[in-house]
Amino acid sequence: MTFTHIGGRSVRLAPDQRRAMAVLFRHQLDDRPRPRNLEAGAAKELGITEDALKKRIRRARAAVNKHRDAEAQLDDLDEFGAYLIETSRIVTADDLALD
Repeated sequence: MTFTHIGGRSVRLAPDQRRAMAVLFRHQLDDRPRPRNLEAGAAKELGITEDALKKRIRRARAAVNKHRDAEAQLDDLDEFGAYLIETSRIVTADDLALD
């Protein structure tokens, strides 16, 4: 697992979570526009169902949000992606190669 310290706290995402988030938010990694069917396209690329991807998103978001104040929870998918990719850099382009 990767441990990323943010504000003195660590956030742990398993490799399968990091890869799924990297595929989901690839457009942010590549500085491209957001795809229309974001979750459906990512699930197809990962070879999993949309429901399975949504479960991974919930687990990853819970791992991040447990270190955040109640009023600062990342509930919006795009905000969550920006946080993972741009703010905290928990997820990087290197995570696309994880299996």
